Amino acid sequence: MSGAANLLIENPPSNGNRFTVTISREDTGETIYRSGYLDPEQYIEEARLETELPAGEYSCLANFDAYRISDNAYIGRAAARLTLYVQK
Repeated sequence: MSGAANLLIENPPSNGNRFTVTISREDTGETIYRSGYLDPEQYIEEARLETELPAGEYSCLANFDAYRISDNAYIGRAAARLTLYVQK
């Protein structure tokens, strides 16, 4: 496992659903982070990545999969591109 990544992911209080976050490298498709459920008002300030990455810049895709709180039924997905900077 690598060091902590500064993620700053929040599920705002106004969102009535929970979600999970999966971050994957765009060049290889490798998953480098996967969260558990985030309910409204929960956040991830920093977390450990699933893989050790050499110093550099990585284009990634963060998928946010939404679930209904009452029964965990899958609702849908939103995605965002991000750039991960790894410093050693």
